Amino acid sequence: MKEAAADAASVLPAMINRYQGCWVDLRDYHQPEHSDAVFMDTAAFTVDLNYSLSIWQAQGIKVVWLPIPQSRADLVASATNLGFEFHHVAAGENTLTGENTLAGENTLVLTKRLLSQATIPPFANHTVGTGGIVINSHRQVLTVVEKHDMLTRPGHFKFPGGGVDRQENLAAAVVREVKEETGVIARFHGIVGFLHSHGRQFGNSDLYLLCHLTAESEAVTPCPNEIGQVQWMDIDDYLDCNTVLPFNKAMLQAALAGNYFTLNTVQLSGNERVSFDEVYQFCSAK
Repeated sequence: MKEAAADAASVLPAMINRYQGCWVDLRDYHQPEHSDAVFMDTAAFTVDLNYSLSIWQAQGIKVVWLPIPQSRADLVASATNLGFEFHHVAAGENTLTGENTLAGENTLVLTKRLLSQATIPPFANHTVGTGGIVINSHRQVLTVVEKHDMLTRPGHFKFPGGGVDRQENLAAAVVREVKEETGVIARFHGIVGFLHSHGRQFGNSDLYLLCHLTAESEAVTPCPNEIGQVQWMDIDDYLDCNTVLPFNKAMLQAALAGNYFTLNTVQLSGNERVSFDEVYQFCSAK
């Protein structure tokens, strides 16, 4: 076993980004005498981490990011004793590259400033949801009543939709949610509008984007866990319904008028500042 002594300390493997932030990489950090990549003991980790901090500070590193997988939660106390603070939990992904290489293991990411004026960006502060304004060839709009509303708000007709999954494109998300909740297959056309609200899930702000889609199938199959009723409603009836939110009516009218933004895709490759191709989606007026 590696001795926990200063003269035996080594610098932890890490990646330095363009902001002079240092991301520690513990994926291959193990006891040298073992060939099966067993992590080293807590005492040796503490020595190496403390030594690494002194080296990185001398190199002008501003912030150290330390992802610790759940299976090595025993290392957390060593890190906090050296001044690290909790930042966020990454669910089952490699926080260095964004790739899912940790076999679904949650990772606690801690941070430590080596420069007192250094900025540490906060973790994600928004959730993103989508709603699908799905219109068929009979001038009808697809509506749902959620299961928990069936008794208390039986006429609360809303558009099908739900949360955008991590690393999921918006268009794919709304098409998926419409199918999951109603069984209807739909084609995405664009973003009609959005609702921005605060103090929502986990205290975060929320972006709810309404999208225009057209139906490619019409048979409905309500999701048994979430949806109490699925109904194709005549558009005039929906606009006249006094239990429908004014926001939903305004979004439907905008979709009917063709007032929506299309999504375009651009791929950036060969950018010297990134180590992998990046794909962006952006809105543009029709």
